[in-house]
Amino acid sequence: MGFSPCCCSLQAGTKAIAIFELVIGVLLTILSLIVLIAGAGSLGGDDAEAGGAVIAIGIILLIVCILRIALAAVLWQAARDLNERKARTWLIITGILFAIHIISFIVVVAKSPGVGASSGISLVLTAYFIWVVIAFRNEIVDDPNSAPRYPPNQS
Repeated sequence: MGFSPCCCSLQAGTKAIAIFELVIGVLLTILSLIVLIAGAGSLGGDDAEAGGAVIAIGIILLIVCILRIALAAVLWQAARDLNERKARTWLIITGILFAIHIISFIVVVAKSPGVGASSGISLVLTAYFIWVVIAFRNEIVDDPNSAPRYPPNQS
């Protein structure tokens, strides 16, 4: 077994990541609903085009938040059940979203230098989460005693 990126077991660390992702997903869902309400309120005014853009951003944010909550649930199940397939599913989808996030970060920083610090922090945090889940998945694959249980909670 190699270097562990966690100060606790990889299973516990993966569960902590799932909880963190769930909380952030719920908070961002609330934020996206506020954005949608604000955008809907500005549709009847003088700047209806801007209101439409705000609604479009709110809808995209809401979709991403729902996906984030679903991914948190998948990751929780992977950690709880030592399920390599669900951990792999989380890694694949999160990897795709991470690549999109990197591209959008580069575009934002190129157009507005000095902007995007929170996005940069999010990128670093997501990279760390991916590292932990990869280590967790490798631990499941390498240890035959921690083989996934199908269905869950049965030996």
